[in-house]
Amino acid sequence: IDGIVMGPLHCAYDDCFAPLKDGSTGVVCAEHFLAFGKKCHVRGCSQSLHRDTRACINHQTEWKEHQAQFARQSVISMCRCIHQANADPQEWNPNQRTWPNPPAHDDDGEPILPPRKNYFAPGRWYCLELMVAPCGVPIVFELFNKSELPKKIIDFIEKHHPMPATKSQYYIIDKACMVLRSLIRGGKWEEWKHSICLIVDTYHYINHHITDYVCRKWCNSAPMDGSAPNLVISNTRPDGSTEHRRAFNSQAAEQLNAWISGYQPILNSMTVPNLLWYVLVMLFLHACVFEQHTAKRDQRASAMGDEEGEKDLDQPDASELDED
Repeated sequence: IDGIVMGPLHCAYDDCFAPLKDGSTGVVCAEHFLAFGKKCHVRGCSQSLHRDTRACINHQTEWKEHQAQFARQSVISMCRCIHQANADPQEWNPNQRTWPNPPAHDDDGEPILPPRKNYFAPGRWYCLELMVAPCGVPIVFELFNKSELPKKIIDFIEKHHPMPATKSQYYIIDKACMVLRSLIRGGKWEEWKHSICLIVDTYHYINHHITDYVCRKWCNSAPMDGSAPNLVISNTRPDGSTEHRRAFNSQAAEQLNAWISGYQPILNSMTVPNLLWYVLVMLFLHACVFEQHTAKRDQRASAMGDEEGEKDLDQPDASELDED
């Protein structure tokens, strides 16, 4: 389970996630447009709008500053976009695994933000959360608002896997130890612990504190003490040494997010219903292509096996030749 920080626009007013009345130029939903659409968009001001701006005559300075900073064609806006692109940790990229600190996206708790001074720009959903099988096939997805709080991840799992029999044996989450603590504090771990294990994916695990006993003991994705034989495959080499490797790809969600992020400019400009439909179609096609590749691989493997079997039958070994 992992989320990619992106999402469509929603109403600019506090704690309102309704779709915009006008998706191209609007900043508020239909309900707030009737109440405040023709008034100044500065917090606490009830004056009428000045011409085609979003501020009254007394707040034109704030409106011009907003346009200069956030307009698509402004130099400041382009510099901000370039800076954000360079600062993106790209957690799916193995070349970025030496970062000393986890991304801010992995912090626990709701972000404490100061109240907005104005409503010149619409709000935006925080992230698109996905649940992916280790083989890479997507299962479900959902939009999260404001943050990726552990409680929201728990609700996300319980919504789509409500019964114990429908839950997975393992859930790989970048903040699994935080989710585990949230389950314990909420009194739900007694129900979950009989059939569920929460583990941290390999990339984020190296950024977690070594002194965190709960994380190291219960959320290790590859424990070497033999406590999780389903996670670690051990083979004996010809020289007698033991080789260990992970049984599952714990980066499947990050890899799928990397593919979806290529469509982020398109998805961010959509309404919520259009985005959900578009993502559903993308994931469906992704699963179909994956299934086709798997079927072709199995066919090739089967054909190679048949050829080798026929070859072995047609050519006797040395012992048979000696007996003749």
